[in-house]
Amino acid sequence: MLFKPCVFQVIKVLLSLYETSFLSMDGEDEIDEANELALKHLNDYMRSNSSTNPMLAKLIALALELPLHHRIHKLQAPMFIEHACNMKELDVDPILLEFAQLNFNMTQSIYNKELKEITRYILLEITKTLLFFD
Repeated sequence: MLFKPCVFQVIKVLLSLYETSFLSMDGEDEIDEANELALKHLNDYMRSNSSTNPMLAKLIALALELPLHHRIHKLQAPMFIEHACNMKELDVDPILLEFAQLNFNMTQSIYNKELKEITRYILLEITKTLLFFD
């Protein structure tokens, strides 16, 4: 066994290892072993210590459900912004965090505007079609 479970306290490292292990290529047995080790300890953490750090537990639960690189990043942005705001040990530049929040809010505003326009167009086309059959 190449990886020995020596440091269970460094759960964030295990989470990063778990996420990274999904980017391996075929035949990288050490990476597969790292994935198994990280998965075992992350599951152990979730069973025993998840209440000590709820935000970290949420990140782990999401990673165990579906790895981050399989997710749509724009949909994960609010969670990571919240995580950056709540984690005291993170050294996050407050200006960068504010820009991230503004970027997300502006993008959401654009998406909402586009959805309204598309919905209006579809309703208009349905109305035209119904009037045509009248």
